[in-house]
Amino acid sequence: MRPGNPFGKLPMPPREKRYGWFRYYNDHPHDPKWRAVAKLANVPIPTVISVTDAILCTANKSSRRGCVEDFNPFECAEAFNIPPDDVARVLAALEGPEIAWIDQDWIVDWFDRQPDSEDPTAKDRQRRRRARQKAVRLGLPDPYPPQGAVQRHDSSPVPSRVTPVTLRDVTLDKTRQVTPSESVAARAQQGSAPQELNSGGSGESFTDPGQARMWLFGTGTTETGLGARVVADALGMRLALTADQAIRRWNNELEDPVALANIIREADALSLNGKAFENIVQQQIARHLAERINGPSLPLPLTGLKKQGT
Repeated sequence: MRPGNPFGKLPMPPREKRYGWFRYYNDHPHDPKWRAVAKLANVPIPTVISVTDAILCTANKSSRRGCVEDFNPFECAEAFNIPPDDVARVLAALEGPEIAWIDQDWIVDWFDRQPDSEDPTAKDRQRRRRARQKAVRLGLPDPYPPQGAVQRHDSSPVPSRVTPVTLRDVTLDKTRQVTPSESVAARAQQGSAPQELNSGGSGESFTDPGQARMWLFGTGTTETGLGARVVADALGMRLALTADQAIRRWNNELEDPVALANIIREADALSLNGKAFENIVQQQIARHLAERINGPSLPLPLTGLKKQGT
């Protein structure tokens, strides 16, 4: 037992923040002071940049971030295939009064350019964001409504944030607005048997490639297309972004957005879900690819029909 410590061991020191990365600024390789260091050390500028990069890595890995007392010039020389004397002269120039980038084993501007945290509210904002996402998934009110917003306390359903998708009601042959969450129940009530895909499965067929791409991929930057929401609903995906990736994979295989958009809309009109939906899409993609190579298939012969009068 250590004297003066009834627990027999020293208390643990406070943990220092450690990062496996650091900010490498765009202007670092072009900093004019490296040219001055190169002249003082009589070495090429690439040698100075290599040594300073190694020093930054050492400072970031140090138990006290920003401290370079663990920097080993010989290891740096071996790593970059540089003479050790060149590394020593560069280090001396960086510590000299002309440059003074390193002072008493510390990079002088480290904490200005490498702060431990830039936004103290980031953790709280992330917590609120996850709470909002969970509330949307469970159909609950927003736990953090914007200021001035009226919180709903009645039993009426919470409006969905998902854009309604125009689907075709197979049994009634009427176009209606159905949200992805509602279409599952609607399909179960319809109970329609699977049928052959055709060009008139779900509203008007796509003919314009631009409209087909917009329906499949949306703007391609901040939001997905309506097709991704249809696929997400049919395959039981929580995120439309995952469905968007599946659509892009199918499009890379088919290379025909018009045909792919019509395939997805027609498969959705058949009220298929899960693997059945995915299989019918894959089958139709394979059929289109085969027709592209071999041409359209010929109609089957009319066999089994008796001639008139026999």
